[in-house]
Amino acid sequence: MGIVVTAAIIVGLPRKDFTEEELDGFLDTGQLSVCPPYYNGDGDEEAIVGLYYEKSDRYTATALDWNEADVNVLCEKFKELTDKEPEIFLSPLVY
Repeated sequence: MGIVVTAAIIVGLPRKDFTEEELDGFLDTGQLSVCPPYYNGDGDEEAIVGLYYEKSDRYTATALDWNEADVNVLCEKFKELTDKEPEIFLSPLVY
């Protein structure tokens, strides 16, 4: 088994912006996901917690179809779930 390094665009906030109770509720129910920035980085305070817009599926450059309306829908969903104003991140996704 090797380490997989890809990238993701995710709407959310760093893990440090949530309480542990909030995280438990959102992650246990699958409402939000964690985007780990390095191997075993799920618990890092800088890991992004949110809703994925796009993930690359390989180690090379990946073309994407940017649809601002879809991103805005994710921003609204995140805000409804968390009562927090999301940001849009391009992040390493490592697992």
